[in-house]
Amino acid sequence: MLRDNAGWLLAGLIAAAVLLSAGACGGDGEPTDKASGGFIAFRQATSTPTSPTQAAGGPVVSTRPCGSRDWIKVKGVVICVPMGATLHMLFVDPLAGSQYVGDIRFHVITRGDSEVRIGTESGEIAKWEVAPEDEEEFRRLILEPLEEAGY
Repeated sequence: MLRDNAGWLLAGLIAAAVLLSAGACGGDGEPTDKASGGFIAFRQATSTPTSPTQAAGGPVVSTRPCGSRDWIKVKGVVICVPMGATLHMLFVDPLAGSQYVGDIRFHVITRGDSEVRIGTESGEIAKWEVAPEDEEEFRRLILEPLEEAGY
């Protein structure tokens, strides 16, 4: 008889494993009126504040000031990296007769033919080679915040 029902037994064990794993992932036995689109329902997250920045009725402080974009902070100024641009760090050997004076580390923002180098210590723009099609966005996101801060 066990051999005749082995398929059904296996299907039952798999179903039990799926239900048990769903319970371990967030089901806590509390009833819910929200369904996830399938046969398993999960309880919605509570709105109870979980950190000091989420005080009831107060604003939530974002840890990503530029949304989904990368960003850097130079001398207290937040600079948002333009969409599609890449960001990396450049280290310059000060003993190798570098053209740069003062800074030895630079944030480098590139996109297509555009490249901007910003000194990490001074906040000065060491290189501004921006293609005409990138000029408006690079100026708004990089140059204007630095100018407003006096750099």
